[in-house]
Amino acid sequence: MNEHALRVLEFNIVRNELAGLTACSLGREKAEAMLPSDHLALVKEILKDTTECRSLIDLRGNLPLGGVTDIRPQIHRSTIGSSLDPRDLLDVQNTISSARSLKTFLQRLEDYPRMAAQAGSLGLYPTLEAEITACIAPNGQINDNATPDLARIRSRKKVTAQRMIDKLNTIVSGPMRTMLQDPVIVQRGERYCVPVKADHRGAFGGIVHDTSASGATLFMEPQAVVDLGNELKELSVKEANEVARILARLTDGVRRLAPSLTETVSALAQIDFTAARAKLSQVQNAVEPVLNSNGYTRLKAARHPGIDPEIVVPIDIELGGPENQILLVTGPNTGGKTVSLKTFGLITLMAQCGLHVPCRSAEVNLYYSVFADIGDEQSLQQSLSTFSGHIGNIVQIMRDMRPNSLVLLDEVGAGTDPAEGAALARAILEALRTQGARVIATSHYGELKTYAFSTLGVENASVEFDTNTLSPTYRLLQGIPGSSNAFAIAARLGLPESVLEGARLDWSGSNETVGLLQELEDGRRQAIQDAREAERARLEAQMLRRKYEKELEGLEALRREARDRMEAESRQLFRRAQDRLDNTLSELRKASSEGRETERARAKIKEIESDLQSAISQQVIVEEDTITDSAPSRPLRTGDHVRIPSLGVTGEVLDDERGLSIPVQVGSIRMNVPVATLRLIGDDRNGRTKKEKGEHRLPASPPEDKHEAAIPITFASNTNSHTAAGSDGGDMVQRALNITPQITLLGQRADEALRNVDKYIDEAYAAGLTRTRIVHGKGTGALRRAVQDYLAHNSLVESFATADADEGGAGVTVVLLRST
Repeated sequence: MNEHALRVLEFNIVRNELAGLTACSLGREKAEAMLPSDHLALVKEILKDTTECRSLIDLRGNLPLGGVTDIRPQIHRSTIGSSLDPRDLLDVQNTISSARSLKTFLQRLEDYPRMAAQAGSLGLYPTLEAEITACIAPNGQINDNATPDLARIRSRKKVTAQRMIDKLNTIVSGPMRTMLQDPVIVQRGERYCVPVKADHRGAFGGIVHDTSASGATLFMEPQAVVDLGNELKELSVKEANEVARILARLTDGVRRLAPSLTETVSALAQIDFTAARAKLSQVQNAVEPVLNSNGYTRLKAARHPGIDPEIVVPIDIELGGPENQILLVTGPNTGGKTVSLKTFGLITLMAQCGLHVPCRSAEVNLYYSVFADIGDEQSLQQSLSTFSGHIGNIVQIMRDMRPNSLVLLDEVGAGTDPAEGAALARAILEALRTQGARVIATSHYGELKTYAFSTLGVENASVEFDTNTLSPTYRLLQGIPGSSNAFAIAARLGLPESVLEGARLDWSGSNETVGLLQELEDGRRQAIQDAREAERARLEAQMLRRKYEKELEGLEALRREARDRMEAESRQLFRRAQDRLDNTLSELRKASSEGRETERARAKIKEIESDLQSAISQQVIVEEDTITDSAPSRPLRTGDHVRIPSLGVTGEVLDDERGLSIPVQVGSIRMNVPVATLRLIGDDRNGRTKKEKGEHRLPASPPEDKHEAAIPITFASNTNSHTAAGSDGGDMVQRALNITPQITLLGQRADEALRNVDKYIDEAYAAGLTRTRIVHGKGTGALRRAVQDYLAHNSLVESFATADADEGGAGVTVVLLRST
């Protein structure tokens, strides 16, 4: 990346802010060395890391990076044979401890796989961490119990020192006290002494280790403690040797793990750097840019990261489309042209570093290189004028530039004769356009506005200026050429009107095409805007149509599925009810009188009525929501043949249609059915009916005896039949789903047990069970005989037998039901 561009675009503003958000010197080093990249895949991966870490920090706060230091110097010294001191080892211990905590924290988070992957490079060093913790205290001192030898040495040293102190105290408080200047114990070097008057040196006896400045006082080690002092000195030497041995052992542990520790340090640096990028995104309220390599960049509400967010004016800017390979920005001085130029360049560099950008939304092209010529480049030392400095930079840019480069030129062609400068600026822009560069240039030259209007791929832009207040708004307006507003500013500052009028006449005479140019530019801009809006509306309409078509297909599939399911359930309920009805009627035929058997049969028939009404009601719901074939084309009449789709059967209408429901004879069953659920069979244009070929019908069997004929099945029609029947049907289905393969009769009387068995057999059969168990217990055998006698006469029972010993033996009867 071009170093000159990084400097003039003030890229260090971003670097320094990012470095200030790192947690340790490792991340700071990476932030300060950050450079843009033109490798699309790499930058996209970095951006994904930034985005995921931003999400993590938003929800869970900052990463636990406390305690991390740069231990690379310690690792290096360990590999060249130098022994690490306790402070060095504590830095190692704190860093690997922080790495362990960070790894645990990140790898527990299932929603942040990229951060967990970075944490995977962090090593765990439990042995080294434990050894350093055991040997070195937080204050940097070696622990007494670091080794048994050190503990023993220090213990002896304490005892010896105490013995020496005790003897010295005896001396300073005993008969020899008169020989001392003061009754105190002092240290000289590593020896314990007392201050002896010089004239008592011979009488006191001992070793002189120091004298006072006047020579009147001798600091002497009494002869009585010399041996103890020697012993203490030897113990100190042993202690130092043991400490050195401990440090060497711990240093060797670091040396053996040096490659892995280096990798961990690198991973910590990367995680800290990623976290800093995420925190920068938070601070700047930035967004993830969408990257491309097609040369197109579009920034919405872009803010310069170096300007106070409270005062910065966001700009919208677009570059690289078919209409604006080059963007020419004109307008008054201090209007924001240079800031717009730097904002675009700096945000581009940030995106190419994998940073979020301070915009509302951003789509950014990854440029091969970014070049910039901004500011006054004159140099007194090199005798370069402003013009020469600019041209020198442009020459270097054109020499180094390749396709897919971004070139930012401030006041192109300025600093020389206006006519020559305008011609030169136009030639430079045309050369850059021909080479495929994307260019933003600022200028005051009116000739360049005409060039932009007449050249394909070059677009005018301007910074807005409020002529009433004579102040810039700092907004960038693309498609509109700007004005320097020199007359308005001069008038506001007090220039005489006569002077201004003369200037206007001269200027308008030489710029007759300015007004027409402005009108044409405005018209072109509006046409482009209208075309974009129309295309956007067309795409939105197309997307909505596809969305609604897909939703409609899904709804139709759901409705078909619901109808099929409800019809199947209704048919099953009807078949089961028909079987139970046949069985009940058979029992009635066998009954000789209206007794208990008849009452039970009537109760069963009431249940069958509920089941059939449930089937009909379910179809009402389906028909209302999902039926697609048409209702009868005329009112139904007596004798019409109709189909009940929910039951898969046909029947004959028994009365003319007069209301919402109509009586229908289905086989031996008479029922009231909602007209909306019926389909007329074979209806021709004259209203006649004929039997539908292949239609399944239940046979209309004539009554076999007076009992059957005396009990017609009729359903009363009422306005609440849908709700009530639906509820009954729902209960029936629920009972079928909850039926168990076993009934227990223990403790029941025979008549009570038989009623329960009768009900249970019916429900088990209706639910489709083929094998059940009746637990009646052994006892006297009376209940077993009563149950088995009942089973022998029940038409729903295929066979039964006493259970095997492992299933309950004589206390259980196993029943096989007929297939439904």
